[in-house]
Amino acid sequence: MTYNKKEDIIENLRDAGCDEEDISCFLTEFCDGDKKMSINRLRAHRKELLNDLHTSQKRIDCLDYFLYKLEKTK
Repeated sequence: MTYNKKEDIIENLRDAGCDEEDISCFLTEFCDGDKKMSINRLRAHRKELLNDLHTSQKRIDCLDYFLYKLEKTK
């Protein structure tokens, strides 16, 4: 990884929505050279974000359908 500063890593993780506990754990694992665990932690966070996205998409689909039905019955 070619980050120049620890602050760059922290900023990237915050931008990705990681909480302070996950950031702290990631940094510990990363600095200890536990690349596999670091990657697993990031993949788990990604999976969580993707699940949230799918949940939101389902809600939008429900609203779109409801709006369609309402507009159709004018």
